[in-house]
Amino acid sequence: MVESAAHLVDHVFPEAPVRQFVLTFPFPLRFLFAAHPDALTQVLAVVQRGISTFLIHHAGLRVSAGARTRGSAHRQGFLRFAQTAMPV
Repeated sequence: MVESAAHLVDHVFPEAPVRQFVLTFPFPLRFLFAAHPDALTQVLAVVQRGISTFLIHHAGLRVSAGARTRGSAHRQGFLRFAQTAMPV
């Protein structure tokens, strides 16, 4: 795991501040998500949409309806772009 983190820092991430979000859940919810991964998928979609919307608004942009309906990979790509482009 340490080697993976070092590789990301040295070779993947650009020379810019990167914002990291940590999401934790109480143990009863962790057990629920372990038993029902579809519930975790839905919760993470809501969290990702909230973080993306926050970053888009913080950057002075608008969220269009088309941006909400595109695929998950597109949203994640923009989220990574917004994280590296924003000053910390």
